[in-house]
Amino acid sequence: MADLPGREMWGVVAKPGYTFTDGDEVLNLRGRDPATIVSVESLGGSKAFQFLGAKVVGPKRFFTTIQRIDRWPPKHIRGARRIMDAVGQTVTPQHTNWHRQPYELLLGYRVIADTYDVRTGVRVVYRVDGKTFQVTWPDLLVACSTSQRFNKCEDHAWATT
Repeated sequence: MADLPGREMWGVVAKPGYTFTDGDEVLNLRGRDPATIVSVESLGGSKAFQFLGAKVVGPKRFFTTIQRIDRWPPKHIRGARRIMDAVGQTVTPQHTNWHRQPYELLLGYRVIADTYDVRTGVRVVYRVDGKTFQVTWPDLLVACSTSQRFNKCEDHAWATT
């Protein structure tokens, strides 16, 4: 489905109740045929984060990605007409889309504990022509306890995961 990016990371202060959208992933579908998303899974980080679900926004939008939106689900994405549930959504190959823009994957989270933890990746299961595939991105999302210095917390996550 996608060209896997290199390992990426960003972080949030672990204030319980904080709800946000991670919009750091794009679905770079190659080939000729569309794909239907079967499932989206957040890997790791469950001590600090509750995964709230996944949505997609189509290629007609102003920015390629928006890393963080301070709410879930987002009300709108600049230039996009609608935000759709990811599971069951059919996405088209990037080269066939408006401005060759990929679909953006939006992931919802709620911070549930003031603790250090790291989401280590995101897995997407999808179907193309009746065949099932999966892709896993090594995308780190670190929750830094309010008692930690944020920069040191991010450095620790980068060095140890």
